[in-house]
Amino acid sequence: MNPFNTAAFGASYLSLLCKVLDMGKNIESDKLTPWEALSMQRQFELREAYGHYLDSLPPTCSMETKIERFRRWLEEQGISYST
Repeated sequence: MNPFNTAAFGASYLSLLCKVLDMGKNIESDKLTPWEALSMQRQFELREAYGHYLDSLPPTCSMETKIERFRRWLEEQGISYST
């Protein structure tokens, strides 16, 4: 690939970015620990850690968006969450 070919670089970068973003979708749900199975202490610790992560996200008033963000973040921690 020609390093000065910005179209090729952009396509490669976009492909890599898509692979990284799709990694979370490949988590098998049977390998996740259900939220309900966690102790109250562990749930509290996760909520506290999520609060720090949440500070980096744009604010939203949508409850659906809030729940989806929490669910996705928990999946990255190996936890399944359903409402």
